[in-house]
Amino acid sequence: MISRLILILMVFGLSACGDDAGSGSEAPEPQSQNNETNTNNVSVSQGSTNSESSNNTNSNATNNSTANLTNNTTAKTSTNNDTAGTHPDPAGTLSCMDILGCLLSCHADDEACEQECRELGDDQARAQIDDYLTCVDTLCAEAMTVTALTECTLDKCSEEQDTCLNPEGE
Repeated sequence: MISRLILILMVFGLSACGDDAGSGSEAPEPQSQNNETNTNNVSVSQGSTNSESSNNTNSNATNNSTANLTNNTTAKTSTNNDTAGTHPDPAGTLSCMDILGCLLSCHADDEACEQECRELGDDQARAQIDDYLTCVDTLCAEAMTVTALTECTLDKCSEEQDTCLNPEGE
């Protein structure tokens, strides 16, 4: 489940952050005193990821988008002097997009972190993320590559993805 979730988040990151045309749904810029430390961590991760896939432009775009989403989430998390990887946002305040970013910050197989991310969303956001992930997990279970998952998600789960990205139809 977690590896599929990571692929989903990579695909979602492309839709949310990788579109230069401006989808209007970029994650808000965090205002944090600790941005420098977290940005350095993301940059190192992003650099090593890009070097591993430097021959694949599509893969680079995916990795850059994922790193951008991770950067925004990590910096936002540090706003409240985050310690030990906890998520300080009060319960019920995160949007569906924010929940996805939070999920991306969880370590592989850390179900407690995943559950905490879900609990930080409001009722609408939790319903949206559940609908989106259920759709992808059910209808795109055969997709094992980022490309296949992207195509399947756009074809079969675009309504759920759009609702998560733009809950008010923006």
